Amino acid sequence: MHGLRHVYASGLASSGAVDMYTLQKLLTHKSPAMTQRYAHLADDTLKRAAEVAGNLITQVESGKATPLQKSGAKGKR
Repeated sequence: MHGLRHVYASGLASSGAVDMYTLQKLLTHKSPAMTQRYAHLADDTLKRAAEVAGNLITQVESGKATPLQKSGAKGKR
């Protein structure tokens, strides 16, 4: 049963569709540290995240976008 729980948590975390806070609640963990033990991200997920960050930096540096536009922030701060 423990293995299934681990696969469930890792799959959801690697999908990129479920944030760690939500995953913590799904797994009924009291602390984020416990959730992180279960939620190992796949290498390709980490690579995609790094590519997104690189693309954002490139767009901001080229003047095509501001950091807030690309981060999804809404409204003015």
